[in-house]
Amino acid sequence: MADPVTVGALAVAALTMAGEAALKGVVGEVVKDAYKALKIQVAKWAPGDVEKLADSPTAGRKLVVAEAIDMQPEDDRVRVDQLAHALIEALKQVPATSIGIEGDEFHVRLIDLSQLNVVNGIGLKGRFIEADEIRASNMTVGSAAGKKA
Repeated sequence: MADPVTVGALAVAALTMAGEAALKGVVGEVVKDAYKALKIQVAKWAPGDVEKLADSPTAGRKLVVAEAIDMQPEDDRVRVDQLAHALIEALKQVPATSIGIEGDEFHVRLIDLSQLNVVNGIGLKGRFIEADEIRASNMTVGSAAGKKA
């Protein structure tokens, strides 16, 4: 028989998923608001660990935050459970976005995006891109359906 998922474990999973999605920049205001509400509630019991959870979601940190939640009175756990489920539902509404090439930094001689066809997603994403030359001829971004020529 599988162990039951605690409210703390559920909340930590929701915070971790939403934090990762927010870092990738693929979430809207509904997810951000739900994430903030849950994070504020949980920060009452584990403020430092909740802040660090977004940057470094290690197993140990997840356990500390989950245990802090699970030690709270029933009323507080019910509230956290509601907030966690609201966040998970908001995350389910985020359309899947695929990224062809993603990295923090690129240092290259040539980036050739010619003939790139991005229907739903991002072709190239980087925080810092350094290139001697970038080619981007005949690119198509977005769906052609419903567009007038």
